[in-house]
Amino acid sequence: MSGGEATFSTGMTALMAILIAVVLIVAFFIRRQIKRAQYGDEYIRWGMSKEKNRQYNDALMCYMTAEEVYRENGDEAGRARAFYLAGMMESKRENHAEARKYYRKAEPIARAASPPEDLGYLLMNLGETEEELGNERKAMKYYADAAEVYEKAGDREGLLFAQERLDYDGEEIEEVENEGEEREDED
Repeated sequence: MSGGEATFSTGMTALMAILIAVVLIVAFFIRRQIKRAQYGDEYIRWGMSKEKNRQYNDALMCYMTAEEVYRENGDEAGRARAFYLAGMMESKRENHAEARKYYRKAEPIARAASPPEDLGYLLMNLGETEEELGNERKAMKYYADAAEVYEKAGDREGLLFAQERLDYDGEEIEEVENEGEEREDED
């Protein structure tokens, strides 16, 4: 083998080694990102488990860690789900102001990225939370928004549920307004 052939052979071997190293590094980072994306779902599952066992602070930590992982990975629907679950947990605990805080964080994200049925659930829960906090008019707005989302998605069951809340609450608001007018007439 001549000196030129040896140099060519050594150069090709070095080039192949560099190419293989680059491919392995890229594969490592792709695999790491795929695994990292799965971590958000794992944190959600851990949070649900902690919540089931009444370890609420730990559950909240898991939900917020999931939100962070989803944010880092650009998974907006995952972020909305993490905030939604934190809000649901706080609602169950009757911490309605805290629930509203998490639901409101989820709302703009869900409007942009979540499937319609998820957005509808979120809006219904925001309405119920506003009701619990005594904000009937805000509750009605959220129920109306949910009805619109369900209608556009063709979700008849969701639409009926939202309309039922609107009818019930509409009657209740009318009664409160009528009582107020009767009191004014008495004065």
